[in-house]
Amino acid sequence: MVKSVESRFLILISTALLVVVAPLFALFLVLSSEQYAKIRDQRIEVLIDANSQALARPLWDFDAEAIEQAAATLVSDPLIMSVKIHDTSSLLDITHGKPGIKRLEGFESARREIVYKSVSGPRTVGWIDIYFEPAGLFAAFDAFSIALSLIFLIAILIVGGT
Repeated sequence: MVKSVESRFLILISTALLVVVAPLFALFLVLSSEQYAKIRDQRIEVLIDANSQALARPLWDFDAEAIEQAAATLVSDPLIMSVKIHDTSSLLDITHGKPGIKRLEGFESARREIVYKSVSGPRTVGWIDIYFEPAGLFAAFDAFSIALSLIFLIAILIVGGT
């Protein structure tokens, strides 16, 4: 009789945990991934704005070495998978990507005109394209979040398994 009451109690607690906590966990995943995507988009916007301004003079002067260096610096950022920089005259077309990336399909991209402010007024001298991974449901998970999730799942399995 005691074992039966104990097992019913554990089943009731396990069900309550599953019904209440699982939707909260799913809500946490959705909200954290939305927040991650928002912060990522803001960071990409800052990177592309700053680099489009910084690349104006090198593109105007056809300084391929400075452009290569800027592209390599951009790709060193963990968010950026690949960078394409090209000028309006089609003389410079510089592409840098992380090792192992051969195709850009499946990546999101942001494009910005590179405008040089010359004596005769602003002139478009080229474009910069930045490619980055799309934000997924688990994109915001870091090691700490994974550890907390595993502790939560193990606790539910222990309560449900006894």
